[in-house]
Amino acid sequence: MLKEFPFLFEKGGVTAAGPLSISTRFPIKPKRSPRVLPYVKAPSDVKGKMVKKLSILRQKVDKEASMCYLANMIRQSGIDVSIRLNSRIRKGSPFSLLLVFGFIFLVLEPAYVQPAGFCGQRLKVFVSILPQACFVEHIGKDRLDVSVMVRPGHSPATYEPTPRQMTELSKARLYFGIGVPFEETWIKRIANANPNMKIIDTRHGVSLLPMKRHPYHGKKRHYDQTRMDPHVWLSLKATKIQAQNIHKALVAEDPDNRLYYTDNLETFLHNLDRLDTRISNILKDLKTRKIIVFHPAWGYFCHDYNLEQIPIELEGKRPSAKTMAHLVEEAKSEGIKVIFVQQQFTTRSAQVVANAIGGKVVQLDPLARDYLKNMKKIADTFAGIMK
Repeated sequence: MLKEFPFLFEKGGVTAAGPLSISTRFPIKPKRSPRVLPYVKAPSDVKGKMVKKLSILRQKVDKEASMCYLANMIRQSGIDVSIRLNSRIRKGSPFSLLLVFGFIFLVLEPAYVQPAGFCGQRLKVFVSILPQACFVEHIGKDRLDVSVMVRPGHSPATYEPTPRQMTELSKARLYFGIGVPFEETWIKRIANANPNMKIIDTRHGVSLLPMKRHPYHGKKRHYDQTRMDPHVWLSLKATKIQAQNIHKALVAEDPDNRLYYTDNLETFLHNLDRLDTRISNILKDLKTRKIIVFHPAWGYFCHDYNLEQIPIELEGKRPSAKTMAHLVEEAKSEGIKVIFVQQQFTTRSAQVVANAIGGKVVQLDPLARDYLKNMKKIADTFAGIMK
């Protein structure tokens, strides 16, 4: 509990902060330490028993830091209480801490029920892929306990949840989906594992792109209008929309921490905007704007920064000999010397193309958990090879 209510000492004063961002300032070096006589204002519908308990606290608590802690506890219990403090304390007085803990447990403990996210009880949520965990953790931080369905090194296209993961779902309050292929098969079973768990599609409001098809005949490329590209997290602009959907769900589930989530969201959106501008500058002066990739995961990234991906495989199918010949021809004509692959897929076909053009295979990971760092790394890798 001490960690939940740290005392932050500054020059000329001390700030006591709690999980609801309730704070007050007061001098560090007092001349004396009078008794605290806090002013308590409670709504008319508060039961007489609780009013009596608050009255006892008003008479007995004699340290201001204790009242800062008490204010948070009372607010978390659902009672609308405002407390005016008018005393001074000695910096870090052990007696103050002892006193407040005694009265909190003896007086309020029978009426106090801890909500999720308070005093170590974090809100349990699930996400489909690792980058989503980064989004959710930036907004919820230490209020959340985040579990990821698709484990590192596995493909979201073919993943099957383990029995242990299905059991863990029973403890979750929220599930954040993102439309990856495994969800099409498993989302109903995930919902049945915990009927009380809310499932949120974080793509709501995102303009989805069609999946890019390989040019099997000639050099004219066209799109598959029936299958949408699921790799929405590889667009910083789309991620901003997803972050807002996550924030909305967290506030609905845990309204007591709305301001906390909102502040974190604003910071995350600001970081996304800064990174977007930085990547635009990194990729603005390239000799070629075409990349050959094994799996067509980069449609949204390419759309945002005016690039074009040429995929080797389509919908999990290995390319034919004719397709491979066409890829080699196009790579040579465009001066492309690098084939981009990801660790979740085999690199055999990509290596064949690379050998034919006298190039190399470079691995990128679109599913890395440290999203902001990884997106910058992807841009730097493209720029370093395509300039």
